[in-house]
Amino acid sequence: RLYSRAFVVEEPSSGTRVVFVSVDAGMMGQLVKKYTMERLEVMFPGIYNEKNVVLSSTHTHSGPAGFMQYVLFNVPNLGFLHQTLDAMVDGIVESIRRAHEAVAPGDIYLSSTVVEEANINRSPTSYEANPEAERTKYSSNTDK
Repeated sequence: RLYSRAFVVEEPSSGTRVVFVSVDAGMMGQLVKKYTMERLEVMFPGIYNEKNVVLSSTHTHSGPAGFMQYVLFNVPNLGFLHQTLDAMVDGIVESIRRAHEAVAPGDIYLSSTVVEEANINRSPTSYEANPEAERTKYSSNTDK
């Protein structure tokens, strides 16, 4: 089973909202965002727009294909599948609706740290081909 999880954050003094959606998909596409925005404008006129809705994907390799508007992305799955696009938009919109209706007071905290030995560079040889001026900017060949 694949999920869409939406998180709505509201600034209490202004009522301005932002929604972050994490979708179990390999990537996100412009058509998904376009159709999601059209549906949200009908459901919540004037609240959500291109500037305050973030659609992000988990990059799972177990998700559907055929929802991208570009031919190259649809070659492996033999074409565009409107049914897949519609199902993704339906799930995303439903997760946003649920989050919108469940907004409750809360706090957000931000912290920062360096996590060591949590990942590897899958191509250290390629990284080493970068100019030395670029490589000296970083303490490692992976993000930390």
